[in-house]
Amino acid sequence: MGGNIPTATKAAHNRFVWGILALLLYLGWTGHNYLKQRKRAFEKALQLAKDKGIINLGSGTVKRFNPLYPWDYKLMNKIASHPKMRVNLDFEKNGVPNFMRWDLAKNLPFGDKEFDVAFMSHILEHLTDWNETLREARRIADYVVIVLPNPFSPGHHCCVEHKQFFDFDDIKELRKLPNVHVYV
Repeated sequence: MGGNIPTATKAAHNRFVWGILALLLYLGWTGHNYLKQRKRAFEKALQLAKDKGIINLGSGTVKRFNPLYPWDYKLMNKIASHPKMRVNLDFEKNGVPNFMRWDLAKNLPFGDKEFDVAFMSHILEHLTDWNETLREARRIADYVVIVLPNPFSPGHHCCVEHKQFFDFDDIKELRKLPNVHVYV
């Protein structure tokens, strides 16, 4: 029993190790991009917000730590707690200020153009009828700021909670809508 490992086994092991490293680097990049796009989108929402404030549609469970994106819950808390955030709306109570429980599949209980901005970060892909929710967001706010998963992200295609998969053509069409800003 010598310490000699056949060359083919060494090559397979090296490919495996390099594959794992490449995957970790890719996940780090997608996580960094995910965070950067959410942050850029919220900065845009803040620029657009005047006196009527922002509604966060699908504020998420910001108290839950996500091991794939450990830094994201801090940004989500910062967004949900911002003074311009008038309402954080979600179907599940999540411990953020100005919280309102609501199912986004239903018409929103707000008047026309009641908000400056409807902020929708990583929510449309979770909805069965995202068109209706987007129509409602456009009704209640002067502007809509959307963050969608990158179509190349493996996490987007593996997430069992995602009911929609937006490709670059879909994103291009969304960007044509007036007063809608899309970040990927």
